[in-house]
Amino acid sequence: MIRGLDAAVAARDRALPGLATLLDPDAFAEALDTALPIAGIEGARAVYMRYKPATNCLVAYRVRTGEGEHDVYARAHAPGATDKLDKARRRSDRASPLGPGGFVLDGAAIAVHVFPHDRRLRELPSVARKGARVQTLRSALPSHPELWEAEARTLRYKAERRWVAQLRGADDARAVLKVHTAGRFRQA
Repeated sequence: MIRGLDAAVAARDRALPGLATLLDPDAFAEALDTALPIAGIEGARAVYMRYKPATNCLVAYRVRTGEGEHDVYARAHAPGATDKLDKARRRSDRASPLGPGGFVLDGAAIAVHVFPHDRRLRELPSVARKGARVQTLRSALPSHPELWEAEARTLRYKAERRWVAQLRGADDARAVLKVHTAGRFRQA
């Protein structure tokens, strides 16, 4: 059950009908479990939040299943944000460890995105998944074949902003890989 300041914020912001669900890890996990019954959602823990009153709220979660933990983020929208919700619905055909790569919790106007499917980090699937990463690293690092088949370990994932991973390749070769939005790439 949502409590304290989160409950007060959700009660005040009537423009975002899904805010109470999004700010309550138990309610969010239950909504995910209902939407994805095959995934076996056991719980959720919020790890990051960005809130714009009366506009939207993004919460990144670590979602626990019998298979381990998975990165998921969700964004509560005002009901009039049909174009953004429709885009999330179109991502349902992309596969993820939990089933669809994106979907909408309709009654709450919440768009859900499952890692590596990120609304703004469009290149993330090409480097987060091993098979696609090999091709990308071959192209990006032609003089470093020891990193082409490197394993990637997430160091930091900030939904819709950046993903930072450690690459570990052959002969203990290491590198850091960063994926940013196009606008933030130049700054980095």
